[in-house]
Amino acid sequence: MTVVLEEGKTKRVDVSLTPIKEARWVKPTIYNDPQNDWSSYPNWPPEAAYDGDEQTFAMCNIIYGPNWSGWLELIPTPLLCSKVRYLVMPSNYTSLMQLEVEWDGVWHPIYEGNPQYDAYIWRERELGGTYLVSALHLRFWRSRADKLAAADVYETDFWEVNTY
Repeated sequence: MTVVLEEGKTKRVDVSLTPIKEARWVKPTIYNDPQNDWSSYPNWPPEAAYDGDEQTFAMCNIIYGPNWSGWLELIPTPLLCSKVRYLVMPSNYTSLMQLEVEWDGVWHPIYEGNPQYDAYIWRERELGGTYLVSALHLRFWRSRADKLAAADVYETDFWEVNTY
């Protein structure tokens, strides 16, 4: 950077910026279960999807199908975010997962795919930019009418970017 000392006189100065906050994974702080699909199992509550324990999980049984489970909405303190990650375990009869992230008051589709490929593996999904994110939500598709399908969400995180 060049600094003007007096008219016609300049001096080159090296400056470095230090982030106020380092980039890090941030947990949601609350949840919303609008269809009450995720809140009816006391041993597998929605809070388990962000409790920091990879051995606990939120569970939804998709009893009649084929159909979608209700959305499980996971809400952080609003943050500048560029990606999210999750750890899920679907049953054999759960053939699709949808994940959307909310910013600017709009839900943006981030991922739709077969959750069998994601079974108990941390997966990261890029948002395509950095946004002031207010929530993510996910749901699962039960593909067979004659079989009970379950979806378990072990953990979710938001990637908070550096702020200066």
